[in-house]
Amino acid sequence: MDYNDKLDRAYDQMTEFGESDTRFEIPDPEISFDGSFTQYRNLDKTAQKLNRDEQEMLTFLQNSLATNGSLEDGVASFKGQFSTDEIHEYLMEYFETFVECNQCSSPDTRYEKQSGVEMIRCTACGATNPKPQ
Repeated sequence: MDYNDKLDRAYDQMTEFGESDTRFEIPDPEISFDGSFTQYRNLDKTAQKLNRDEQEMLTFLQNSLATNGSLEDGVASFKGQFSTDEIHEYLMEYFETFVECNQCSSPDTRYEKQSGVEMIRCTACGATNPKPQ
């Protein structure tokens, strides 16, 4: 294979400008209503995808939605009626605050303690930042 063939092959494998070729996508919230409660049916799958604790996500969403909530078998129940868009907006805020690396924007982060302080460590670039309170 000569240089031009390799160059053509490389161009064929590139994505077009504006195309998304991301390997990471946050699952859309599956929302249903049960009387005066909103149920987020796939919170467990979302937490697993983000590599975060379900209870931590529940607490964040409760505070953001200014309501009470509970978690049972991976399904979160919130008092009140909230739209999918509203919950998705807060989910993105959670992602940007507690998951995404603020140095390289990678979703590949994990919590670890350093000198008694909980930090967010990026496994892609190695950056560490204090976990927001």
